Amino acid sequence: MKLSSGFDIPLDGSTSYFPLADGSAIATKQLQQDGTSKIVIYRPVTDDKQDTPQYITQNELEAKIDEFSSKDIKELKEEIKSLKKKIRDITDDIEEKKVAQ
Repeated sequence: MKLSSGFDIPLDGSTSYFPLADGSAIATKQLQQDGTSKIVIYRPVTDDKQDTPQYITQNELEAKIDEFSSKDIKELKEEIKSLKKKIRDITDDIEEKKVAQ
């Protein structure tokens, strides 16, 4: 790491910011009350742990589809029939009320 010493820092104690030449970090310089310079380096945080996708095989996918098809389709068909009957009953009730008026 090399900071260029050619940059002047304010004598009032405020912080000056300098990017490193290779762009890997940002350095700050600040004049302390005892006349020394305080240098702090800020480096970006990288997430080393990356989420790796979990893949399934074609056989596993087909097994899940078959499992879904065999047990859940019957229940869905029964629910749809029930809903159709309820809609038909409501429609009939509405028609009867219209005729009664």
